[in-house]
Amino acid sequence: MVCRTARRRGGLGFRAASWAAIFPAAFFLTAGAQDAPDQGQSKPPGETTSDIVAAEDLGAKKLFARFMAYYRDQHWRARYGAEVSYPTLAPPLTPAHVRSFAEGVTMLNPKLPPSPASHWSRLIVRANRRLMAIDAQSGDTLWEASMPLADHMELLIDTRRLTILADRHRITALHGDTGRKAWSVGHTPSGVNDPDSDPEDFAVLTAHAYQGDHLFSMRDDDRAACIDVRTGQPLWQRRLGNPFDGALAVSGRWLLYTSRHLDSRLICALDARTGQRAFTLDWQHASAVSKLLVSPDGRLVTVSPQVVRCHDLDTQAMLWQRSFPDLIAGASVVMDLDALYLSDRPQRICKLSLVDGRTLWESESVPNAGHGVAVAGLFPDMLITFDVRYLAALDLVTGRVLRRRQLDHPHSFREFSVTSRGIVTIDAPRPDQVGAYAAHFFAHTDCHAGAPDFQLQELGSFTDVKGLTIRNNALALQSGRTIHFWSSQHDSALR
Repeated sequence: MVCRTARRRGGLGFRAASWAAIFPAAFFLTAGAQDAPDQGQSKPPGETTSDIVAAEDLGAKKLFARFMAYYRDQHWRARYGAEVSYPTLAPPLTPAHVRSFAEGVTMLNPKLPPSPASHWSRLIVRANRRLMAIDAQSGDTLWEASMPLADHMELLIDTRRLTILADRHRITALHGDTGRKAWSVGHTPSGVNDPDSDPEDFAVLTAHAYQGDHLFSMRDDDRAACIDVRTGQPLWQRRLGNPFDGALAVSGRWLLYTSRHLDSRLICALDARTGQRAFTLDWQHASAVSKLLVSPDGRLVTVSPQVVRCHDLDTQAMLWQRSFPDLIAGASVVMDLDALYLSDRPQRICKLSLVDGRTLWESESVPNAGHGVAVAGLFPDMLITFDVRYLAALDLVTGRVLRRRQLDHPHSFREFSVTSRGIVTIDAPRPDQVGAYAAHFFAHTDCHAGAPDFQLQELGSFTDVKGLTIRNNALALQSGRTIHFWSSQHDSALR
């Protein structure tokens, strides 16, 4: 499935055929039935015609936001070649089981978001120098993989078909149902573990991206490669010519990355199908690029600590540029279909138009909220943000704060997991309970339902909390060498 878009002056415009393909008639009819007022209904006392028009205008904008969210999901499906999904979890939670390990244990979460077709019923765990899959509901071991484990190993993708991991030198795929090795690319150089050797003498993998059945990898010796994950066969390999500089993105026919040449910083594009060079853009700024983002209609947004620039990928023309006096928080930058969200000042988020870069709204500041606002999740009708002390839900249309929740105790551990309808984080239930933790559920609601839902579930007292993992109807919390599991009694609240 391919979702195509066409531009119109002043905003995103979509081909009629695309609209018909991605929005079923039932979707429009259902949404219209929810929003249409009764024909014979009179105005409530005290309500003016302008109030009704304003409410209807806001309702139309929110309905359009739902359409855009649906389109975004379909675009992701086309882009990644699979359904993009998140786990489902709802309170109340019930303690289910505990797994303890004799040696160190680490829960591995996929590093390449969003997670397509993920296996949301199991955990991938590295424990006792072994790699294993654990059923999230029963706590039973599903399989153990007999493979050498490097000190630095990341889980890239975990689906029912394949579990793909990478260390500094190799990429390995395991069969998802058995844990047996499917294929491996690369090898550990001889002498790399010699204490007298220089680590810089050995090339390492530095970044990965995927699209469909293709996995793209960059190395610090200026090489790039594309692998067919179904077979493990390299589709192409090439030397870049200029060193890779940290930012990587893939969208459609382009593999985009940042590079350096002498004192210049470059944005380079390869043909994702062949690896051939396509074009190069001069960044013209001293600061490094922190993010490359691509919109469905072919706009490349480049983000540095104080500059945001937008290019047209088809023509390579610069569409707009914005400079900011304060530093942009990298964790706050997310893209929707027609807008970019970022935090350029402490305690606030602003929304920029992808068409011309103008500011559409700025959220209100939260007094004494701390610094470093980041985005925990982008949902059809709201943006959920967090900083050191607060969780907040912002309306996508207006930027208004719908709900704010203070985090009671600034634990050193702070991790958020995105579910199908919201986020879950771990924090203290009350400031006076040292070492006590609770699960905070912050769930978005339907566009017409008002403020997001918030619920708190106390978990107990733990020390050395290291990780949080959410799976379908299960929460796993790592404390030292032990993993504690909770199960959900029902899955209706956040589905």
